[in-house]
Amino acid sequence: MALSARDRIDRWVGELIGTAPQGEPVSIVLVHAAVDQTQRTVKTWRLEEAVSNLEALVNEIDEVAEGDADGLGGRQRYVLRGQVRGKDTATLTIRYELRHEGGGPAVDSEPATTAGTIAVLQRHAEGAMRMMVQSFSGVIESYKEQVNAQKALIADFQKQAADNFRLQEELASRKLEQDLLLQERQTQLQLTAAREASELQKSQMIWVEGLNKLYEWAPVVLHYLTKGESGKPPEELLQSKRAQQEEQMFANADAHTIAAWKRALQPEEFEKVMQGLAHYRAKHGHDVAVAGTAFSPDREPDGKEDRDVNRESDREVASGACRLYAALAARVEHLEPLAMGLVARMPYDRLASNERQLLEEVASEAQLPCASAQAVGTALWTALGARPLDSLLPLVGSLKAQTSWDALAPEQKVLIMALVRQVGQMS
Repeated sequence: MALSARDRIDRWVGELIGTAPQGEPVSIVLVHAAVDQTQRTVKTWRLEEAVSNLEALVNEIDEVAEGDADGLGGRQRYVLRGQVRGKDTATLTIRYELRHEGGGPAVDSEPATTAGTIAVLQRHAEGAMRMMVQSFSGVIESYKEQVNAQKALIADFQKQAADNFRLQEELASRKLEQDLLLQERQTQLQLTAAREASELQKSQMIWVEGLNKLYEWAPVVLHYLTKGESGKPPEELLQSKRAQQEEQMFANADAHTIAAWKRALQPEEFEKVMQGLAHYRAKHGHDVAVAGTAFSPDREPDGKEDRDVNRESDREVASGACRLYAALAARVEHLEPLAMGLVARMPYDRLASNERQLLEEVASEAQLPCASAQAVGTALWTALGARPLDSLLPLVGSLKAQTSWDALAPEQKVLIMALVRQVGQMS
């Protein structure tokens, strides 16, 4: 069963007084809340520390609110506010309505009088005006946002244009500086090239004179050194060593190796190598067959996929050998300490730092495959150390003579290709 307005006021006042802080004065304010959200204070009661007659206070609040509602007519809404030091601590909303004879419950409205009708019309006109003002305010705000966005966009474009202009000026200035620096370096390079050409001409003259002396005394020295062993003349000794190298190369030759020779050597060089191979096999009683498969210069290993893979691998080995020879030729004046290390069979980690750096630079320029610069330098040094020293002497002579790759002897090309292949296997 719904409580009456008086019962609700009685319960609310009791709770307000019971929860109020000790020693703090409590005020009860009766406020009329109209349908247009305006509020009007009807009456205020200030309570002392102890209320002598609570029932009389509740009756007074109920009577004041009911009387105010009867004067206004219709259904009216009131709010009771409990305040301590001017701050709301509790509120209660109650409604009073004037009962008409034969009519139902009234609604929240102005009284059915001329003044009430005017108030309703004014409230409606105010609401319409407020809606119109709010709609126009929204349109104006939208226009403002668009204008601000366009201003920001224009400012960004102007800033970008200024930045682009400044960047163009900076690039033009840098280009001018680079051109001046390039001209200066070209002049320095020309002077350096002229000075080095003069020094090279002098060193070539000294080298030619030294070679003449070497050619004059080398046979005598070699003959003296080899006389106690076999008594062979120096020319015979050199020919026998070259024959041993060729026999070792021909003994290890298979179908893939011959295919690699064909791609790496010139036709006339390849023809000479094949003639030497045929002579070697005829001398040692071998057939032309290699590993059980007949081979001719125009035939390659069976299997299209294997041929493609081997052809690509041989091309990489040949190009790597060419790059390795070019890198060594470019640093031929720094190879003497490495030659001493090879003669002493010195391990890689005991080489000087500049010698290891030289090996790493040569391997890096030759683009030899390996995990790191130190690893590829180690692999290259190991591959060089695995070769007999007498097989490396002709290669050193070609490097000092600045012989081109195309003019290099076939056995020297095969030697460099074997080095590159061994480095690739180590990686």
